[in-house]
Amino acid sequence: MRECKIYLASALFICLSAVRLCFPQLPDQLRRQAGEILCNGRDYNVAVQAMGRALAHGQLEDQLVQVLEYIGPPEEQALAVCETWASPLPGGDAAAAEKDASGASQTAYSVLPDNVCSGSPLLPFEYSSPASGELSSCFGFREDPIDAEPGFHYGIDIAADSGDDILAFASGLVSFVGTGDGYGNYCIIEHTGGYSTLYAHLSQCLVSEGQDLEKGQLIGYAGQSGRATGPHLHFELMYQDKYINPEYYI
Repeated sequence: MRECKIYLASALFICLSAVRLCFPQLPDQLRRQAGEILCNGRDYNVAVQAMGRALAHGQLEDQLVQVLEYIGPPEEQALAVCETWASPLPGGDAAAAEKDASGASQTAYSVLPDNVCSGSPLLPFEYSSPASGELSSCFGFREDPIDAEPGFHYGIDIAADSGDDILAFASGLVSFVGTGDGYGNYCIIEHTGGYSTLYAHLSQCLVSEGQDLEKGQLIGYAGQSGRATGPHLHFELMYQDKYINPEYYI
């Protein structure tokens, strides 16, 4: 398995070099997400597919070479399903900030937060997308759209129009319904096996605490309540006290 990862990393490095030689005019501001793809998950099949999508959209990350050099710990140190991937990438520094040609600050992230799951576990229940829109903001490190500060986005944003239906990701029990300055109107559903999901920025919640829900049941309507720049659904997936990348399941 370790040799396979070495070959895969080498192949991706060669592909990256070819793309850079063929398309040197790609602007730096578009090269943001490919590094996060391999940093945020250890499922290499999913990573390769996501890498292809990123390259197709011209999204290349300056730190990608460092990501490809990291091929994971030895097999005898294999991580548990939701253990944090905390090994730094060669030459990386989670606290380091570099200046680009325009003087803008770019942080070189190489370590996931302790409360983030590095894997994509097999969920012990049936599930479906909570909204029908396209992904508008990914899970992982990003520049905050409001204050422009770097930080970790613990969920995904799904584009929606105000009033669009928001559905339960899976069957479960509503454990919280309320309002917060950041999330706006939001609710949390507890699922089988210690998993839970959060739905934020709703214009209206239609469920109540203690209510049993079925997969795909209407739980509210999309909006932009709380700290939001426009109508969308902010969706989080958690296992106990760790956040999981929902993109693997949407």
